[in-house]
Amino acid sequence: MPDLLTRFKFHPNENELSGLSQSLVSKAAGDRMGSGSEWFYLLNAPPQGLPEAGKTRVFESALHASDWVNSRFKGSFFEQGMALSFSLPFPDQQSSQRNHQLSCVPPDSIGIQKYIDFMVKEIQLLASTLASGVRVPYLHWYGDIVNKLTPSELTQLMFHVDRSFKILSEHQSRLVFELNNAPESTDRIALLAGLGFNTVCLNGPASYKQPIINTGLLDWIEEIRPFRIGQIYVGINARSGDESLLQLIASLIQWKVAGVLINPAPDQSQNEAEATLRHIRQRLTIAGYHRVRHNFFVRSYASEHEVTHCMKGMGLGAVSYTEKFQFCNTTTLDDYYSRLEHNQLPIQSVTELHSEIC
Repeated sequence: MPDLLTRFKFHPNENELSGLSQSLVSKAAGDRMGSGSEWFYLLNAPPQGLPEAGKTRVFESALHASDWVNSRFKGSFFEQGMALSFSLPFPDQQSSQRNHQLSCVPPDSIGIQKYIDFMVKEIQLLASTLASGVRVPYLHWYGDIVNKLTPSELTQLMFHVDRSFKILSEHQSRLVFELNNAPESTDRIALLAGLGFNTVCLNGPASYKQPIINTGLLDWIEEIRPFRIGQIYVGINARSGDESLLQLIASLIQWKVAGVLINPAPDQSQNEAEATLRHIRQRLTIAGYHRVRHNFFVRSYASEHEVTHCMKGMGLGAVSYTEKFQFCNTTTLDDYYSRLEHNQLPIQSVTELHSEIC
């Protein structure tokens, strides 16, 4: 199975296909989850293509959807393994969500526990659907899961994930969590490390108006390192003319972070954004980083992990990919619960993809 550099950097049409892939990711995930959600896709390999015109399949019934998806999940494309992601949409995310049709999970303890119970149902149903021996070498928890759930709820969710997919016994599995803000204490980092997580993605400040040299971001890294989280990826906002930008890059290089994602300010001109990325790329290249996407750079050792083309999103409004299809979970909470109560995967629509690259 190709690693990140083989999969993206060395393809002859990498520049063209990166744009196609980014449009897929932005449409399917970024619009729904807000900033930072692209980490799941950057560290795996979604199909490099666009939805085929007229190929969206909206199902007549939940049973029809579940039966159709089940038959595809038993196909041979899962032989190389599957990546799982888990999300938990809360009302306070609505401002960053462009898809306002997505329901939200009530933020009270009863509402959260009910949602966890039904995600466990989805986990168990998916596990019973897959062919025996399917590997899950990659697990991803978005920042909403990490920041909002209590330690006991996080432990409960991990117990059921591992019970169904044996991910902790997978050799060299990558367990990834995101942080959108500073954890309440280092106890949460210790818990995640104890649950087996070995990779973290840190999302920088949401506002491009904030000073780019976010000392809090560097403090996070310093707090995480003692827990032996093996790889740290960092996303930062970049504005041309910010004198502290290269200082921040130098600090990240010194910490030997596994990867750096640069998000240029949206109000910059294309020339300004390209100049900013060019200066950063020069610094990172000298320090041994490689360009995977136009704004994503990784250290050589970080690119050696295997990636998967089969990515399954779990939860309300989650988006999934196989090599040929994009699956979208239902976006209303009542429908999500109803389908799982009837032992049906909560798939709302499927879109066939083209321009596939393997």
